[in-house]
Amino acid sequence: MRGTKKSEDNLIYGPDSPPRLDYEKMLEVAVLIHGHLGPFLVYGIKMGLLARQILGFKGHFDVKVEAFVGDNTPVTCMADGLQISTGATLGKRNIKLADMQNGIPAAVFDYKGKRIKIALTQKALDLSREKEGWEGADEMGREIAEMDAGDLFQIIG
Repeated sequence: MRGTKKSEDNLIYGPDSPPRLDYEKMLEVAVLIHGHLGPFLVYGIKMGLLARQILGFKGHFDVKVEAFVGDNTPVTCMADGLQISTGATLGKRNIKLADMQNGIPAAVFDYKGKRIKIALTQKALDLSREKEGWEGADEMGREIAEMDAGDLFQIIG
C-alpha cells in the first residue's frame, strides 16, 4: 500500500487505514499527549470507544464530535480523550467544544446520518469528585479505566 509504513508494534499507518491501538496502548498514548492519566481523560477515551462500537465508525475522518465540556479543567480533559479514541481533532475541525448542558459532561457523535449522545452518569461524576486536584488523579484515572462503560455513561438517542 502506497504511503503506508509499519511501526515497531506492527500497527499499519496510512491515509486509508487509521492506526489500530489496543486499549492499553491508547492509554499510554493519552498520557504521552495529555501529560497524566486523570479521570476525565479516561472518560473521553472510553466514551469515544463506546461511540465507535455503537455507530461502527473507524475514526479519524468519518466522524464528527461535539464535546460538551465547558471551559474548566479537569472536565475539558475529556476532549483530549475523545480526540485520542475517535481520531477527530481540532486541526481537522471534526471535533468542536461546547458548553456543558445542565452541568453534565457529554458528547454527540455524528456518523453517516446517525447521531448519538453519550453523557456521564451521576456515578461517574461522583467518582471524579472523590479526589480533587493532582493528588490521586492518575490513580483515579486507572480505576476508571478498569470500570464498565455501563456504570459510567448514559446513552441518549
